[in-house]
Amino acid sequence: MTDINWKTQVSSQQQGKENNISLVFTLIRYYGAISRAEIAHKTGLSPTTISYLADQLLTSGFVFETGNGERSTVGRKPIMLQVNPQGGVIASLEFLADGFSCALYDLTIQEISEQHVLLADYHQIGQTAADTISRMLQAHRVNSRRLLGISIGIPAVIDYTTRQVLRSTVLPVSGNLSFMEPLQQCFPRSFISLGNESGFCAYAEKTSGAYESLDHLIYLDINIGVGAGLIIDNHIFSGSGGM
Repeated sequence: MTDINWKTQVSSQQQGKENNISLVFTLIRYYGAISRAEIAHKTGLSPTTISYLADQLLTSGFVFETGNGERSTVGRKPIMLQVNPQGGVIASLEFLADGFSCALYDLTIQEISEQHVLLADYHQIGQTAADTISRMLQAHRVNSRRLLGISIGIPAVIDYTTRQVLRSTVLPVSGNLSFMEPLQQCFPRSFISLGNESGFCAYAEKTSGAYESLDHLIYLDINIGVGAGLIIDNHIFSGSGGM
């Protein structure tokens, strides 16, 4: 496994509590099982801070303590932290030319379920997507409160201020397409992110494959059309207009 400079990520996040919790969770998921001492060493954060952040993740049910790890010095063996797959679910929506694809994932990014939904009226995609996610959660007996987030990948130019699709060479829409309101009403506690699907694909390659140690990456998406995603300094680069 290629190691990552976690200290660089910490310094760029200004020690913010939420960002540091996210960093610690990501590090635990990356290594599979890791001790508090190892997290402190890799991030440069103090052991006290790491213990506090780990307790927050444990209380929330996002991680759990597992068996003892190997010790490198004299003393008791460290208690390892591991991601709890059942700690929450994430929904992923991919807008397509004929409808959308919807998938649910657990916190280890293992797929729980996936459905492809065809649409006769594309402007009903917001409500149809909300209904589809609800049915999938019910089918797997998952409380909607455990839906932590919804990620929406769109092959289009997006107005990030109004969160509308402005134009697309792939989607059968004319004029602005608004779809966020039904999702937000149905899942008010869930974080909803949207972006160009090529950018999301680039980020997925960056964080879950052989490119995790790279700071910069270009992803070319050759499908119905041709798109590209760009990662600069470990972040999706969208430009001023989302493209």
